[in-house]
Amino acid sequence: MIPEELTRGRILFDYVVEQAQDQPNASIAIFNGTHVSYQDMVTQVRVYANSLIASGMKPGDRLAHFGGPCPEFLVSFLATGLAGGIWMGLNPKYSQRELAYVLKDAQPRFIEVASSAQDKDIENIKSLSATMGIDFFITDAWQDENTQTMGYFLSQGATWSAADENKGFTWPELAARAPCMIVYTSGTTGHPKGALLPHQSVCYSGEYDAKGYVKGVEGPIRVINNLPINHVGCTVDICAPFIICGGTMVFMESFDTSEILRVIEEERISVLGAVPTMYQMMIDDPLFSSCDFSSVKYIVWSGAAMSEPMLKFWKERGMVLDTGYGLTETIGGVTSCGFNDDITTLASTIGQPTDPDNFRLMDDNGELVTDTLTHGEIQVRGVLTMLEYYNNPQATQENFTPDGWMHTGDVAQWTDNGYLQLVGRTKEMFKSGGYNVYPREIESVLERFPGVALSAVISVKDDLYGEVGHAFIVPMEELSELAIKQWCKEQLANYKVPKSFSVSKTLPILPIGKIDKKTLAKEFS
Repeated sequence: MIPEELTRGRILFDYVVEQAQDQPNASIAIFNGTHVSYQDMVTQVRVYANSLIASGMKPGDRLAHFGGPCPEFLVSFLATGLAGGIWMGLNPKYSQRELAYVLKDAQPRFIEVASSAQDKDIENIKSLSATMGIDFFITDAWQDENTQTMGYFLSQGATWSAADENKGFTWPELAARAPCMIVYTSGTTGHPKGALLPHQSVCYSGEYDAKGYVKGVEGPIRVINNLPINHVGCTVDICAPFIICGGTMVFMESFDTSEILRVIEEERISVLGAVPTMYQMMIDDPLFSSCDFSSVKYIVWSGAAMSEPMLKFWKERGMVLDTGYGLTETIGGVTSCGFNDDITTLASTIGQPTDPDNFRLMDDNGELVTDTLTHGEIQVRGVLTMLEYYNNPQATQENFTPDGWMHTGDVAQWTDNGYLQLVGRTKEMFKSGGYNVYPREIESVLERFPGVALSAVISVKDDLYGEVGHAFIVPMEELSELAIKQWCKEQLANYKVPKSFSVSKTLPILPIGKIDKKTLAKEFS
């Protein structure tokens, strides 16, 4: 059931206003040494939202922001919601094809290009927006007769004044499940699909995570946000909870381990959120051994399992360790581990459902899975589900069961203590000798082997079995391939044991930090 307090049409900006009342001079954001207070953010968002309404934005109109994680992005994100619009992030690392596709699909009325954008990117977006008839192209990085500067745009909202908030425009009344943003999935199996996410779910997810940070961190709550703005990791997993708990975000527009270590020390970061590959890269940086990590109290990860050696590494330093499971379409985590869980549990499970009444496993026959031996697809319903795939009714229909449960495409099984082990994605599954094999299950076993930091398993062609597994491994120490293979034989059925292995210091990663399995597969194509 949806909590009663979340049926009033609450939006993330409401929490910014509340924090500005309680601690107006506290920093909501830091970027390149410049601090933005909660009160400054309130002022900037209201002026921006007024400017959108003065420029003709109606509820449901889309605004696309091209840029990286910085206060500029946060203002447009919060203001678009306040004005009743739907926000979407455009990643500077998008290819020409990806950019053209999402713009054509979403048809935004407004495009804002960050002041840090490169000329070639601006030219490209201007060309695309002209062919699509987009009304407003806003940037201070480029000035010509067809571009509206940010200064002029914001002057449209100058009717608002801090002394009299009733001047100017009236903010739209939003329904509880009003849409907030479109987040395009990675499109690994075809064209990206735009998940339409509601304000209510962003607030609900943020409130749940904020409680954990308040509980787990004594003192200032400060985090680095360097994730792409077109991903829920940036907007929902970091922005929402840290605003709700009155924390500070230090924005960085790229992932650079040396710079991250400097920021951790200088800004006294207390919470780190990343995927395991990013943590491994930080540990491998030569500056890590001399970095003052004493401010860091809370380590949270998602997107992949963290190995037992790495977990032990953080545990010995007194960190609170936290992980769970979620995806774009669930707008945040739907499972979570507890603060007191041991290393084996943290390495091998994704925790317990945060809302058991709206979580289930279903087997291939459509039967509810309650035992510990059967695999089942994770399905969820309720507040933490997307509204639809934007402009794609067929995909939306396929993604929900007739009784309203959302397919995740992820397969799991219960453990004896009511936790869940993630077996893998149905789309990654391959058949070896007629048996179903899920790479994630094998990776979990590999990452429990002493000395293995990270792993990735892909399928490769085999004359005898059709397909077999190949494992890529990042070591933390000298490893024996024979010993690893023997370990897998002890833990897995024989058809699941990888036939071959590669050991490497690094693995290719996607912008969000997940291992890029498409690139790995090219080694065998």
